[in-house]
Amino acid sequence: MEAAEALGRIGDPSAARILLEQLGHTFAPLRASAARALGMLAVARNWDFLLREKVIATLQKTNADSDPGVRLCSGMALAQFGDPNAKEVLKKFVES
Repeated sequence: MEAAEALGRIGDPSAARILLEQLGHTFAPLRASAARALGMLAVARNWDFLLREKVIATLQKTNADSDPGVRLCSGMALAQFGDPNAKEVLKKFVES
């Protein structure tokens, strides 16, 4: 899990591919860490447009994750990417 977050902290969008793979892992805390790390990458300036859009689309899919921690981290990451739907995702999380 620490490795996933470290990838986010390096600020290199090339780490996104590895983190996207981790969003499908069976261990929920690892999925949450990957989502959190992807959110950290949101501030990177050298994004490939298609990769950035893939990250956002994949994070949007994790809003239906069975684990509430994953959903929270995903919603926060989407907010960092400026996704207009993030507000609704986070609002639902708070209300639940």
